[in-house]
Amino acid sequence: MKNVTPVLLAGAALLLASCNRTSAPQPEAASGKVVELKFDGTTGAPSYTAWSGGAGQVVASVGTKELVRTDLKADGSFSLSLPKPDAALLSGTTSGSFTANLPNNCTGNLSLSGATDAKSAVPTFSVQAQKSGRIAPLASGGTASSPTAETGLYIYLDKAVGLSGQITCIQNNIIVTGNVNAQFSAGWNKVSTSVAITSAGGTVTLKAGNIPSTWVYGAPTALSLRK
Repeated sequence: MKNVTPVLLAGAALLLASCNRTSAPQPEAASGKVVELKFDGTTGAPSYTAWSGGAGQVVASVGTKELVRTDLKADGSFSLSLPKPDAALLSGTTSGSFTANLPNNCTGNLSLSGATDAKSAVPTFSVQAQKSGRIAPLASGGTASSPTAETGLYIYLDKAVGLSGQITCIQNNIIVTGNVNAQFSAGWNKVSTSVAITSAGGTVTLKAGNIPSTWVYGAPTALSLRK
């Protein structure tokens, strides 16, 4: 009878290698197009203009430490892969880790669940070209009286956590509150916050998922629904 032991061992080795590849942390793709934000001088309504800073580099950093960089095309488009951050770049996770890009007329009353010792990193992004400065995912629209905004951020977690509570936004004396109940896995996560306010009320959501593909040049630390 043919000895099948070597075949079985080879098959086990291939299966183990396959499992290892599956469980290994995968880089997270960050891509889109850099644009420039302007506000109408009369109405205050936001709009975008094409990137005018030419070709250069997009840099992702955690604190003062560069995480990765990639080419920025002259039309503002780019694509990079976020690697797993070094352990030294991770810090304790708080609810504020998820709300760094909230519009500045919004506040969060949120709490974490799951791993109480989870550590995280939230990178910032910048461009280095004929123009240099911060960029951030943002889709802004509507009018001065009925603004809309969707912001996004990336967060790396070494353990899964949950986020719950409320976000409250105030625009033109209109108060809008949204409930939050989201789960975030170990590894890279995208966090999307959307706000829409009208004279009749509005909506606020924070969730894991897709974020805007427009990256606004010169986006302030706290993004605003209007100028």
